[in-house]
Amino acid sequence: MPMLGVHKAIKISPQKKRGLDAQKAARLLWRALNVWISMTNLEKLQAWYLSQCNDDWEHQFGIKVDTLDNPGWKLEIDIEGTELEGKEFEEFQSDYESETNWIHCQVKDKKFTGASGPLMLENMIAIFLNWQDSI
Repeated sequence: MPMLGVHKAIKISPQKKRGLDAQKAARLLWRALNVWISMTNLEKLQAWYLSQCNDDWEHQFGIKVDTLDNPGWKLEIDIEGTELEGKEFEEFQSDYESETNWIHCQVKDKKFTGASGPLMLENMIAIFLNWQDSI
């Protein structure tokens, strides 16, 4: 399972870096990795969102989750101003014949957008997180 950018979520100030020896740094990283592995996809998405917040980005951009009337889910994640802006994402479609397990994800107009059946919201989030981790 990919680590989904855990190295981006661990921030150590320069002052603290000077005081860490290699063994302490390894223990800190090990603890952080264990926490990251046990996180749900929703918790990882929340961590990604928080990592984008810089007193500016969150006032213009964000994440939207909504329902569809067929039924299903809609996911919209702004990627403008993030490390994902301008990165290639291969459009994803799966199980369009299914009433509950279909997914369609794409990047368009600086947004990751997904639509899915009613049981696939977590899978859409996982697709986004896997793409984010691959960058």
